[in-house]
Amino acid sequence: MFSSHLLENSSERIAQKLKLISLPPERVQERLGAIIDARAYHVRAIEEVIEQQFDKTVAGNLKLAGGGAMILDSVYKILVDRLSLALEISP
Repeated sequence: MFSSHLLENSSERIAQKLKLISLPPERVQERLGAIIDARAYHVRAIEEVIEQQFDKTVAGNLKLAGGGAMILDSVYKILVDRLSLALEISP
């Protein structure tokens, strides 16, 4: 759903940014874990955005597709995939 908007070199760009801000792989893993630890919070927040920012038709379609949980899971998978590649690339 969202991955079609990523550039082919996104993993390399992420690796450069992580190096630039001196964020070690352990902290990246901690932050990813924090997303999962607070999954219910993030799903509710995304659901709120869907309700407030989209018209009823779009909001209804997003809910039918899985709502906030589907969006969070999709984005999380993209993050893990790209960050895993970035951490492999990073020296």
